[in-house]
Amino acid sequence: MGFLFYEIYVLLNKTMNNQSSESPILLAYKVEECECTTVEDIVLEFCLESKFIESLDSEEQKPKVLWVKKVTELCIQAEALENTTKIKRPINLSISNVNEFMIYKRKVASNIVEILIEKIMRSLPDYEPK
Repeated sequence: MGFLFYEIYVLLNKTMNNQSSESPILLAYKVEECECTTVEDIVLEFCLESKFIESLDSEEQKPKVLWVKKVTELCIQAEALENTTKIKRPINLSISNVNEFMIYKRKVASNIVEILIEKIMRSLPDYEPK
C-alpha cells in the first residue's frame, strides 16, 4: 500500500512538470476504486443489473446471494491455483496499470457469471408435456 502512495507522489511531481496527461487526483481516485472493488462486488453488480438478484439485503434473496458468493469464492480460488500450476504471476496493481487491472477484474467477474449461467442451465428440469 505504501508503494502506491509513493507512485502517486512521483506522479504528482511529474504532473507538476507536465510529464503526465492524467490528473493525479483522478489517478488516485482510480487506484482507490480499484483497490476497493472486488471481483465479488462486480459479480454481484452483474447479478443485480440482470435482476437475477433483486436485493442484497432481502431475506428472501439471501440463499441466492450466498450461492453467488460461494461460487465466486471457489472460482477465484481455482484461478489462483491454476495460476500457480501454470507459473502465471498475478497482476499487481500500480499507477501505470490501474485501467488494465479493472479490465482484468471485470473479465474474471464475467467468466464467473458465465459459470453461474451454466450451473443454472444445468439445473433446469426436463420438459415433460402433459
